[in-house]
Amino acid sequence: MTPPVGLDLPARTEAFFTAAQSVGRHPKLLDIAVYTGLPRENPHSGMPQDPCHYSGNCLLGCRFHAKNTLDLNYIPLAEQHGAELFPLHLVDKIEPQGNLGYRVHFDRLDPDDSQRSEAGSVVGKQVILAAGTLGTSELLLRCREVHHTLADLSPTLGYRFSGNGDFLLAGTMDVNRVVDPARGPSITTVADFSTEANHIHIEDLGFPDPFIWMLEGAIPTAGRIRNLVLSLKKYLLASLGMHGGSSRISFELERLFTGGETTRFLPYLGMGTDAADGRLRLQDGWIDIDWSHRKSRRMFREMEAALKALSLGLEGRYVTSILWKWPLRKLLTAHPLGGCVMGESRKQGVVDPWGQVWGYPNLYVADGSIIPTALSVNPSMTISALAERIAFGMIHGREMEPGDPQTPLNRK
Repeated sequence: MTPPVGLDLPARTEAFFTAAQSVGRHPKLLDIAVYTGLPRENPHSGMPQDPCHYSGNCLLGCRFHAKNTLDLNYIPLAEQHGAELFPLHLVDKIEPQGNLGYRVHFDRLDPDDSQRSEAGSVVGKQVILAAGTLGTSELLLRCREVHHTLADLSPTLGYRFSGNGDFLLAGTMDVNRVVDPARGPSITTVADFSTEANHIHIEDLGFPDPFIWMLEGAIPTAGRIRNLVLSLKKYLLASLGMHGGSSRISFELERLFTGGETTRFLPYLGMGTDAADGRLRLQDGWIDIDWSHRKSRRMFREMEAALKALSLGLEGRYVTSILWKWPLRKLLTAHPLGGCVMGESRKQGVVDPWGQVWGYPNLYVADGSIIPTALSVNPSMTISALAERIAFGMIHGREMEPGDPQTPLNRK
């Protein structure tokens, strides 16, 4: 990450560097898909693009277009080459049509009425599924088990689900400096905490303001409770028109955040090699995840040991995820993987090494569902590389080669 012109690295980034170096690790800035140069027109889409303003809203959507999302790169390029986009179409079924390819059945959703839709279908000689790990797995499971249109899909469909070893909502409280986790891109730096048994990477993590406000109000400190009571008292007095109360409009919500706890809270994103032994299946027609942490407990213990070390390096107090506390032992993941994994045969995977579904020529999967294991790092670049390789193979029937021009001739 390179800071935007006129801005330093976020305080959160500096704090993470201090913490990692204090325990003998070598943190490094990440190459993230956030633009930090001068204002420009995006070279792929031509859309105006401002540099990052450290607004911290990467996870909700950047109003400055600083985050290089698909609407700024791949989608405009596809449209320039003739692709047509149809939003608000929910695919329900894929049906083989012999030499014609596949008929894709969908419901066209009404943007003005969530209860209304219109059925339709389209036929494609080649069909690519890229609905994400959960969406693609759900669609294929429905085709096999409900509609029976793809009845010969691999028996491995739904297996080898992984949360990429994600460990969220943990962090260091009472950091010895102001961190302000809502300022700056969502992730900026990483440190390797791998062990002999597991690959483990830990990053700083920023949350959007709305999440920080919720977290701030949820921390049950004595000062927070006292300020909440005083604010409610003022609001009630004002509602009754009694002396001593402020107006409804000027209600002093800011008192809730006086001496805010989260300004000195450094959140982390941990990623590691979990056992990738989860299973996706249909429950009442919708995707459901069956995953146990048992075979991954050693990795999570090693990860928490690293998080506690980082907290000591900041002279702070480690707090684990509220979901991970006993007896819940639940986890969140931002990086679901697997369910339609690659394999050398139909018995070993749903798709072949080129992303083509075993037993169904010209039906492809190109998303995180084909990755057969946890990566222990952010998987977006791996998914992108696999998707580009699959696309290249569909067109040219071969791997990219050194010296290939930007647009090789179609050899098929």
